[in-house]
Amino acid sequence: MKINDIRELENKNFIDIGRASDLLWLQFGEKIKIKNYKNIEIERGSMGLNIQCPWRILKRDQLILGNNDIYEPADDIFETEFDWSEIGGSVFDKKVIEIFSNMLPLMVKSVEVSKIGDLKLEFEKEIVLEVISNSASKIELWRFINYKTNEHIVCFE
Repeated sequence: MKINDIRELENKNFIDIGRASDLLWLQFGEKIKIKNYKNIEIERGSMGLNIQCPWRILKRDQLILGNNDIYEPADDIFETEFDWSEIGGSVFDKKVIEIFSNMLPLMVKSVEVSKIGDLKLEFEKEIVLEVISNSASKIELWRFINYKTNEHIVCFE
């Protein structure tokens, strides 16, 4: 697979969003059953996008969710009591439920990949995901996975 093969997402539905620590994951396509790394059967989208670099989601040019929202507490609690790594307590976790629970699925209208690995996905309802490559080192910034074929596109490998 080549990096431009991520355009396979065009005209597919964006069906789920979440995080594992500070990694953003998105799921696309139809739901299928696969075995996870613990060899347990789970249901997920037939394609996935894992992002480990700066990203933001816009609606009509207004920022509605960004990677730093993972590190901000959703409620007024003392910083010493907030553990961003626990799913459920961050601004990100709260906004994902508020924004996306009633909005998904969203069709992917277009996918653009720059020469340096920036990524832009445009969805219906004027929603845009922008992924910003931020390292000149050969580290993984984002990964596109086709779960049906088990093929991976890694930027930058």
